[in-house]
Amino acid sequence: MMANSNDGEGIYDQSLRLHNRIWNELSTITDPSWPAKDPNNISILHHNSKSLCKNLHFYESLQLYNHVDIFSISETWLKPDMQDSLITLPQFSIVRCDRKSSTKTRDGRAALYIKSCYKIEQLYNPAKKLQHLCDSVWVNLHSENTKDTLTIISIYLPPDSDKTEFINQLSSILHQRNFINKKVILVGDFNINFNADSKDKQHIEQSLLSVSLKQVLAGVSFVSHQGRESLIDHNYVNSNLSIKSCSILTCERSISDHYATLLTLDFIKPASNSRKLITTRNYHKINHISFFNDCSSLPLIETAHDRTLDIHQRVNEIDQLIISVVDKHAPEKNTPG
Repeated sequence: MMANSNDGEGIYDQSLRLHNRIWNELSTITDPSWPAKDPNNISILHHNSKSLCKNLHFYESLQLYNHVDIFSISETWLKPDMQDSLITLPQFSIVRCDRKSSTKTRDGRAALYIKSCYKIEQLYNPAKKLQHLCDSVWVNLHSENTKDTLTIISIYLPPDSDKTEFINQLSSILHQRNFINKKVILVGDFNINFNADSKDKQHIEQSLLSVSLKQVLAGVSFVSHQGRESLIDHNYVNSNLSIKSCSILTCERSISDHYATLLTLDFIKPASNSRKLITTRNYHKINHISFFNDCSSLPLIETAHDRTLDIHQRVNEIDQLIISVVDKHAPEKNTPG
């Protein structure tokens, strides 16, 4: 029996009421920021959940409404001993970062939910290099039946983190891995207000533009308890991607002090009867001196001896480092078979 208003609602009853209210809102929503279903579009929703377990019903509602391909969640507050089976979304895979940052604030953590039609390749080393500053998840996303690859980065940067060091480290990683020539989406809660002309805002904007990543979100994504508005949730997209829409949603405001952001882009997912593509590289035009100079700067020895990663993760990281240089000097080209 549901508790009356004098006794106070139980957690289950509150959750059920909120789930039903959100579902009713979503069922009648006419916001043009929600994209029409298109097999060649991919939609990424980012949200600071302030507890994934408490608010999982919100993402279940969005998943049932069938608009979102990827969920980027900040401040999941997940513990490493919590099993994935307790926080599953049907037809989605989850990739988590549960490691505690060294900052003084409450544990943030980050996660990505990705539709199971994509092949996921997790990149461990970039997240490890930033773990003392932020919580992050890095993945390469491979579309089924195509050679197209999309890199998704989800970040939670605590408010008391050293933002100058974070921006410098992030920029260095992106340059080293040649992300300027790839399809990259970077989303998250950066705790840097893009609506204020600050040193941190200018620094991150200029640093990420140097690797062709531009902040495309505008408006208000966060409202403090005192009513102060800011844009601290960012969506960065590089010039190799075509944006369909980018907006801030307002239907979930009661479950967090952050609004959710929705980014929709072109990402071709060909039909099963599409012609086979053959992938080739042209090695004849490689400048050998430049190639070996780039290879010599890779942290291969450090990665090989990194005991925080298991042997499979180390091999994967070394492979990715070498491929990043090969991609720079002899990029892949797809031709019909």
